[in-house]
Amino acid sequence: MDLMGRLLDEFDKLQNQAQAVDLNMVDSKISKLMPELGFAPEDGDRLVASYSSGWQMRMPLRKILLQDPDLLLLDEPTNHLDLDTIEWLEDYLNQQDVPMVIISHDRAFLDQLCTKIVETDMDVSRTYEGNYSEYYIAKAALIETQNAAWEKQQKEIEQTKDLIHRLGAGANSGGASSGKFWSKLICLSPSITLKLEKLPEEDLVDRPFQRKQMEIRFPERERSGRVVATLKNLEAGFGDKAEALDLNKIVLETVEEAADDWRLDDIKGLLGRCYLKADMLDRKVSLLSGGEKVSSRCCYYQFLIIDLAFVGYILAFCKFMLKPSTLLVLVEPTNHLDIPSKEMLEEAITKYKGTVITVSHDRYFIK
Repeated sequence: MDLMGRLLDEFDKLQNQAQAVDLNMVDSKISKLMPELGFAPEDGDRLVASYSSGWQMRMPLRKILLQDPDLLLLDEPTNHLDLDTIEWLEDYLNQQDVPMVIISHDRAFLDQLCTKIVETDMDVSRTYEGNYSEYYIAKAALIETQNAAWEKQQKEIEQTKDLIHRLGAGANSGGASSGKFWSKLICLSPSITLKLEKLPEEDLVDRPFQRKQMEIRFPERERSGRVVATLKNLEAGFGDKAEALDLNKIVLETVEEAADDWRLDDIKGLLGRCYLKADMLDRKVSLLSGGEKVSSRCCYYQFLIIDLAFVGYILAFCKFMLKPSTLLVLVEPTNHLDIPSKEMLEEAITKYKGTVITVSHDRYFIK
């Protein structure tokens, strides 16, 4: 009887909760959402663990939408999703009548969904109408206009300074015949000087800030034959080479080992261009921060194979840059990279004259 009493109390509690959330309406919403999210009616009884990560992503989205949100905040929603799931997500979100704020480095995703881009740089936020591609064009035009205005003002400032200098030099040059002429011009000098002094406070045009873009190049061997690689009895795995980077070695030593005929100064120059500055070169690989340390899942064979899919890539990338090749195999090379880094990588691949094989879900990168 005691057990029966506790069960009845629990049952009463659950009934009250069901009434509070209008369980019948929730069930109706779930039944409607299931096919919209790609689930069959019988899928409701399957364990979450039996689904792939892409399908699991749909479940929290369904839970959120059941709450009828006033605003969706999406932070890198396409990370680790396959292409089919990304395209499904775009189509699904485009059908939702809910305002959304999206943080993403997936440029194709931003193109499909966004109607406004807000860029925050150097503590200044600026809004651009349209999707990512429209923002990219508008920003380039804005920078060009600002540069032209800045250069024009700088030219005017230099001309004004030169005029003041010549007026001052003329006043000191003497000569009775020219005395009256210079005395009139000197009267203009204070107003010109005053105008120049006021510029920084009132009308000075700021030079548009542009981040310094690092340029990288993939070193190349002589041209390869028509068949760049032949694979037989292929197996997947890392074997004895899952660790291409020795975490106990220092940065400079790691890169030096891969260099055949590079001078030390040239190696340091490469590391510097990759933002590994002098104070980092004597640090152990294991002590590098997440943004500086690459996952050691990177291996080298008779041609170069690099997996950039994890936390960072800079150190392995420098080691990689020292070995000429005729074939690049890139597995998800844009994962975890910001947009400027993606653009840098894309430019280097475009200039590479060898063969490139890449596995990627980044549609903008593939294009």
